Amino acid sequence: MMEAIALTHLPSSPTVPVLVMGGVDSHIHVYVHENEAFVKRCALRGHENWIRSIAPVVIDDGSILIASASQDHRVRVWRLRQSLEKKKDNLEYDIYSLTRSAQRLQHESLDYTIELETILIGHEDWVHGVCWHPRVDSSQPLRLLTSSMDRSMVIWGPSEDSTIWEEQVRMGQFGGLHGMTGQMGYFGAYFTPSGHDIIAHGYHGSFHLWHKEKASHWVPLPTISGHFAAITDAVWSPSSDYFMTTSTDQTTRLWARLSSTNEWHEMGRPQIHGYDMKCVSFIPSQDHRLVSAGDEKVIRVFDAPSLVLSNLKKLSSIDYDTSQPRASVAVIEPKSLSNKAVSQSNDATDDDLWSAPPLEEQLLTHSLWPEIQKLYGHPNELISLTCNHSGTLLASACKAKKEQFAHVRLWSTSSWSEHQPAIPGHKNTVTRLCFSPDDRLLISVSRDRSIIVYLLSDSTGQYLPAFRQPAHDRIIW
Repeated sequence: MMEAIALTHLPSSPTVPVLVMGGVDSHIHVYVHENEAFVKRCALRGHENWIRSIAPVVIDDGSILIASASQDHRVRVWRLRQSLEKKKDNLEYDIYSLTRSAQRLQHESLDYTIELETILIGHEDWVHGVCWHPRVDSSQPLRLLTSSMDRSMVIWGPSEDSTIWEEQVRMGQFGGLHGMTGQMGYFGAYFTPSGHDIIAHGYHGSFHLWHKEKASHWVPLPTISGHFAAITDAVWSPSSDYFMTTSTDQTTRLWARLSSTNEWHEMGRPQIHGYDMKCVSFIPSQDHRLVSAGDEKVIRVFDAPSLVLSNLKKLSSIDYDTSQPRASVAVIEPKSLSNKAVSQSNDATDDDLWSAPPLEEQLLTHSLWPEIQKLYGHPNELISLTCNHSGTLLASACKAKKEQFAHVRLWSTSSWSEHQPAIPGHKNTVTRLCFSPDDRLLISVSRDRSIIVYLLSDSTGQYLPAFRQPAHDRIIW
């Protein structure tokens, strides 16, 4: 099975296509177009794992350099050129041979050689992409961009005083990350046609943009971001200054308006989880407090850290209560799904604050919200969450195929315990919950095609079923 493919031509014969392929056998296979078909001429050995990317380029002397990236953490550069030596008639060639001298192939009356030019060693994980710098003019030096799952991109090139290839520039993150926030490897990176920018795409469905300010100085720039799987819920903050979304990409994301441009950007990633997320809600009575749940069967409560709120105030003019004690940042511990507060401080220095919408690296490592509470009780995956308008009660429901699990649970936001026993009524999954503006009514809809209205009892302070109506012939979402 082939994983990478590239099309070039024979040196000095631009009308003769050459197909270069690589895959799971760790070999690079070279095919030459002859008689309306591609004929295999040689296979290059050297890599010790799958081939992930191949990129050819024509250089000044007319020869062709072919870069190949592999899961063996190496990049190999091969040179294809026309041979000036005549092939001896009685000499046979092994198409799988690999020598530093050359490997030969023939087309019509011309001989060509392919030899290993160099091996680039510098990445610590699978190399997924190779891309040559566009030759914008004759003075443009030869440069090769490689991208790897080790969270780095490297620009390589021959040194000025020799033919030895060296690392010219390294971009990305270097160590210090672990768990889900450490999975930031690049699946590919590409120069723009001008060569002044690099766009890369990564593990989390993200884009990364770099701009060249001068010869060897590249700076990261904000770029577009967003969920890379279905969005399952969205909710406005109580102040309507920003909103949250959850997704089956296992993240909860914060979106706010940039004051300087009036454009909306992703300004935080409060939760990076190991389960698909299904529902999210704010607690109106508690300043910047968030509740989310999903396939994990656990409801998690988060409190915004001071660093995130300071950045929201600077970039989006969103106020918050500075007198309330808050954690400054949060991290995900190894082999854990919980965001842990790492320090308790409301002071953020100018060096900590962002001057522009956050980069992907900042979203992954500096925008998490610390977790303050877990709520257990549902036997199955959570489907719906909502908080009443006074912020005193949280209602939740989970996936249910049997009537015994199709309950609505109410939680006190002051004690984080169940406000009352689970409320029965539906026969299948409750898909949506909503409180009336005065909080005296709670309505639920279900896959059983019915609507139930619960009324707040003045005597007991509990919600009791008051009205049930089969409303539709189809599932109510």
